[in-house]
Amino acid sequence: MKTEFQKYIAARKTQDPEFADRFESEKKRIQQIDDLIFALDAERQARGLSKVELAKRAELQGTYVRRIFTQENPNPTLENLVALANALGKRIELVDA
Repeated sequence: MKTEFQKYIAARKTQDPEFADRFESEKKRIQQIDDLIFALDAERQARGLSKVELAKRAELQGTYVRRIFTQENPNPTLENLVALANALGKRIELVDA
């Protein structure tokens, strides 16, 4: 069963093609960020690192790193995601969607 908000979004997307395009674009952007954060967190766990240990290696604050991995919409900067990846011995690369 859809919530009132989901019903509103569905109706709005039907009525406004420009809104539908923006909505889908933003949805893809958020999903890509979520996928990257999930991959970084999975690598952190595979290496047996705590969030605080990773933060120290990346020279970031522990509370900030914890928020990246636990908040629903963390919106981290690319600079900080690169720092986390580097601290895990990884790099971020572009691939075809």
